[in-house]
Order: sequence, then C-alpha cells, then structure tokens
Amino acid sequence: MTGERVDTICGVKTMSATNLQSMLDSLAAGGAGIRCKDMIRWLEGLGFVVRKGKKQGHKVITHPGLAAFTAASFSCGHGRNPQVKPVYVARIRKLLETYSEDLRRLEGG
Repeated sequence: MTGERVDTICGVKTMSATNLQSMLDSLAAGGAGIRCKDMIRWLEGLGFVVRKGKKQGHKVITHPGLAAFTAASFSCGHGRNPQVKPVYVARIRKLLETYSEDLRRLEGG
C-alpha cells in the first residue's frame, strides 16, 4: 500500500478513507492469503493499536479514537510472517465495516 496519504489521529499515523475502502476490498477478495505483518500495518495505518496477546501469534487491537469500540483480537498462524487465519480476516472486515463511518469521520473524509 505504498503511496497512500498518511495523516495522524490521536498522534497515530493513519491512512486515508480511500485506503479504508481499499483494505475492505482486499479483505473481501483475498482474505485467505493476508500475511500477519500486512494486517498489522493496515490496522495501524487506520489508527488501531496492535499489541501481542497472551498466546503466541495472538494480537489484540484497540483504537484510541473510537469511543464505542473496546477491543478485538485476531490470530496469525505459526512461523515467519504467517497468514492471518481466515475466520479472523472475516471478523476484522466486519469490524471495519461496522466502524467505517466513524473511521472516515476521524480521518476527515
């Protein structure tokens, strides 16, 4: 996702609303092959904070700008830069769809 517009929300670098739609499209089209590092980069670009969970490969996400959103999690497989498990790709896509208006509002788009 090179060349995207980068802004900040609550001091966190974010992608433009156009890239939110691109991410949603990517998750819908090829969700089964998304690598963990890419998912983390996309989520952080949208203002989410991604931290390690209690178990290996588990990630917990929060967003400082979404008051109604508490937290969500996803799991990557094992190994070097594993793929995000498909069930979590679907959950993240649904999460982004649910909060898309708020994310766009926060980004000024």
